[in-house]
Parts: sequence; C-alpha cells; structure tokens
Amino acid sequence: MTMNMNLELSAPQVLALTACMLAVSDVDGVHPAETALIQQFYEGSRADGMPSFADTQQLHSQAMSMLQQLPAHADFGETLVSLCLMTGYADGSLSDAERGTILGFGRAVGVNAAKFDELLQQVRDTLLGSLASLPDAESVAALAKEL
Repeated sequence: MTMNMNLELSAPQVLALTACMLAVSDVDGVHPAETALIQQFYEGSRADGMPSFADTQQLHSQAMSMLQQLPAHADFGETLVSLCLMTGYADGSLSDAERGTILGFGRAVGVNAAKFDELLQQVRDTLLGSLASLPDAESVAALAKEL
C-alpha cells in the first residue's frame, strides 16, 4: 500500500481522518465492522487531550470543513483515501455512494482521479492478499470478482 504508516499525524489530522471515515460509514448505514475499524484507528492515533472515541461520533457532518482547514500534504491525502476505502469495504462491499464520498474527500486534499484509482486497486489487492491463505481458493476468486 502507498499509505505512509510512518506519517506523523497532528491532532487536527486525526480528527479529520476520523470524521471522514465516520462520514463514509454513514453513507449507507453504519455497520459494526466499520465502527470497529474507525475506533481502532482513532484509539491508535489519539493523543492526550483529544476527545474520547464516543465524543467523535457527530464529527461526520463536519468532515469536509475539517479537511479544508488542513494544509495540503500528499501523504495525508493518500492516507485519507486509503483509510476511507478500507472503511467502505469493512462491511463487505464498497457502494457507489461511498466511493463518490471518498472521491470527494480525496479531491478536497489534492488526490486526483488517477491516484484515487491506484489507491483503490491497492486497497483491493491488500484485502485479497489477506484472504489468499484461505484454503478455499474458489471462494477467494469469487470475492475478487466482486471487489
């Protein structure tokens, strides 16, 4: 994945990422797997003095305005798109509405359509790679067609 795991995130970046992930999960109904993924990201990135995860639940409505207040940063944009794509897929499929929402967030932070498509393919490859060790190759192949 292109996502820079060594990217040092500021508190405003963590909150904006969380808000965007929450907005993606809200697009077609929040799924417990999406919430678990978002909470795991937030708790792993949260610094002292930041609100609890429970207190971030209404940030989804502020996602775009939070993004617009951040300085441009290419690695942050790629991280944003990748995390939002993973959130979209957490319930088993990425809907067209989720994809459109993520594309909008990506554009807001300078991720063009070509880079978005590249990140989408990387997330798909990562998800399939995590299933590759399963004994039922036919099921993995069928899932690959759905992604």
